[in-house]
This record gives sequence, C-alpha cells and structure tokens, in this order.
Amino acid sequence: VTHTFTPTEINYVSIPTISDNFADYIRGTYLQYSYHDHFIMSLNYTFLFNQQKVRKLGTAWYFRSSVETAGNLLSALLKNKEKDNFGSRHFFNIGYSQYVKSDIELRFQQSDIWQNHFVYRLFAGIGIPYGNSQSLPFEKSYFAGGANSIRAWAVRGLGPGSSKGDASLKYHNQIGDIRLEMNAEYRYKMISILEGAIFADAGNIWMLKKSTNKPEERFSNKFYKQIALGAGLGLRLNFDYFIIRFDAASKLYDPSKDENKRWVIARERYGWNKINFNFAIGYPF
Repeated sequence: VTHTFTPTEINYVSIPTISDNFADYIRGTYLQYSYHDHFIMSLNYTFLFNQQKVRKLGTAWYFRSSVETAGNLLSALLKNKEKDNFGSRHFFNIGYSQYVKSDIELRFQQSDIWQNHFVYRLFAGIGIPYGNSQSLPFEKSYFAGGANSIRAWAVRGLGPGSSKGDASLKYHNQIGDIRLEMNAEYRYKMISILEGAIFADAGNIWMLKKSTNKPEERFSNKFYKQIALGAGLGLRLNFDYFIIRFDAASKLYDPSKDENKRWVIARERYGWNKINFNFAIGYPF
C-alpha cells in the first residue's frame, strides 16, 4: 500500500504562435480554450494497492485512485481581478487553470504454473473545469487510442462520443473530460523469450455538457451506445528487465459510424489498411 501526496505542482505552458488556419479550425470547439498560454498550480493525492509481483502464481489485484485539484488558492487570492476575453483572471499576465480531476484503475490477474496470464483492467476518470477555466488544459485532458488504450485506434484518434474527428489531420487531437475503458488480455508463453497475446479493448472519452455544443460529443444516458470495441493479437519479447511489445488490432464496433453501421466487423471487408499496429515497451497494463 502506497500513499502519495504532492502538495504543489507548477506547470506553465506557453504557445508562442498559432497559424490563422489552425485558429479558425479550433474556433468554437472544445480545443479553443486549450491552445493559449496557461498556468497550473495543483495538488494531488494518489492511493495505490498492488499485489502484482514478477512470476507470482495465482491471483493478484491492483488498485489505484487519485484526486487532483488546481487553481483554488489562486482563485481566492485573485478574485477581484478583471477577466479576459476567455472569462479568465490572470496570474502575472497568464491565465490560470481551475479544475478538479479524479480517476480510478482496477486490475485483476490470474497466473498458472506455465506463466500464462489472464489480465483484466477497468479505468474510469472525470475532470471538471470550473471557475477560471472553460475546459481542462490539453495536457490534463483524457484521450483514448494507442498502445496502452484502445489499440484498434490511433493515439488520440477515438471520440469524444460518436464524433467522427477529422481524417485530414496528420495527427489526431481528440480529447475529453470523461474516460471509461475496459480491457481483457490472455498472455501465453511460446518459446524462450517469445510470448503471445490475445486481447479485447472497449471504451471511449466524452465531453461534459458545458465543454461542447455538439450533442454527439457529450456524455449522456446513451453513453453505452458509444463504447468502441476492438480486438487483436500480440507478440512480446520478454527479456525480464524489459519487454518489447508488438500489437495488431482491428475495430469491431465503431461509434463514429451511423448507428446502423457501427458493427464494422459484419459490414466492412478487412484488409491490412483496417489493422492498427502498435509498438511499445512494457505490458499495456
């Protein structure tokens, strides 16, 4: 059991230039408030319970929970200052962020004498901007997709909600205030240092109602219809002191499609262009 308390963390982000095209692209979206200079002064508490050990047989639990808040002290000190065009007060001519954020992660692992493992994971998190902030800072927002998330989607390439994103962008920018994710993976020994894996990932990110004017991006009581699903296979080189991982995954259920076309596994012809490849160091969870 580990308790970690960080009484003060200071983060300053400066964005010297933004092109006119990009400014027009993000205007009126949840990204508009993320791409400007901001100052974060936060505190964080994390609780960790971990039974996982190298080569441990049987079952093991892992539980982590954290709470982070920012901007409250500055808000009290600067409450009489005037607001800028974004509705924010400034600290030394820089807008400061104000939010509360909390998430939990739960893992359960079953291992046998042949070093085969069934591993399950649940992650849930929410961040709420308020007071001096219209949205979470970009670097504090949640995202989905990538080697340690929903592996059938590129990093930051999923959500929020049933949003289609922008296929013309070279790099994805999708972020959210809420993240829900579930993973299951079977890891099995092959030969020598080579291991195999079969996995399935499910989840998505969403925006809070105040953060967006697009209904398809908001978290609602229909959120379960926007849970993305992907599955795939993996190979790992286990050198004990570190692991090289290769995962290949395909989309099974894509919430960005029209509602009657979301089960892409039954509607689309599969090929190499439908597979998302991931390379990483270490297990995903």
